[in-house]
Amino acid sequence: MKNSKKIGTITEQIVIAELCKLNFIILKPLGDFLPYDIVLYFKNKFIKCQIKTIKNRKNVLICRFLKNRINTKRYFMKKYKMNEVDYFLFYSYNTNKVYVVKHDTVNRSAYNLRLKQCLNYQEKLIHYAHFYELNKKSFN
Repeated sequence: MKNSKKIGTITEQIVIAELCKLNFIILKPLGDFLPYDIVLYFKNKFIKCQIKTIKNRKNVLICRFLKNRINTKRYFMKKYKMNEVDYFLFYSYNTNKVYVVKHDTVNRSAYNLRLKQCLNYQEKLIHYAHFYELNKKSFN
């Protein structure tokens, strides 16, 4: 699979299926011109979610919090504004899991989620992937 649009569409469907398994109510806007892919209705609130595909590089999942857009002349990457998205839902084809990151906890353009402990046993400022795995309490 090399077509990024196709990969994104498949990823969205996988994430939506995982959310359905947990009985979340999911709203899908028509078109793809909004900054979010889906809206969850949870505890009488609407939660805007952006779905992204992530890759595993040496036991690290690299989560990018950037919008990508291409026109005929150039490729654009831009940060999401706080009012555009509430949560990012990342899917890894390597682990077959969904990871949830709240937008207001992000202060940079990328996060590294570690699948294994660091070789130097560093713990400070390390984000372990298992803490971000999708579950019923992800949106509390």
